[in-house]
Amino acid sequence: MNTSNSQAMIRSADRAALVDIVAAIRATSPLTQPARAEILRTEGASALIAAVFNDTLLDPHLEQARAQAAADLNDWVAAGYTVTSLLDDAYPVYLAGVHQAPALLFSQGQLIPDDNGVSVVGSRTPHRT
Repeated sequence: MNTSNSQAMIRSADRAALVDIVAAIRATSPLTQPARAEILRTEGASALIAAVFNDTLLDPHLEQARAQAAADLNDWVAAGYTVTSLLDDAYPVYLAGVHQAPALLFSQGQLIPDDNGVSVVGSRTPHRT
């Protein structure tokens, strides 16, 4: 995989922050996803990691979650998806303003941040039919 090409498909100011976002939204925590998105939006990725992983600097679960998130991020990029975080300027403005805005968007094609419409296709509980 061409690293410079894959980096262009990750829409985040910092790849490490994006890895932290993926790890934090997947982790088991009493925080709801809307609460996690609000922490991310108002305080950033490092505050989200601290809240989800209880401010533990050397947590083996955190390091394992980060390693899995980094591997998955590489797979998504290799599959042709662009990954955009709620912190990114390319994140659609109107979607960012909704109560349960997703922390990450996976897209193919161009995102237009100030566009009037966004189409979201997917399921929180996907299954094979």
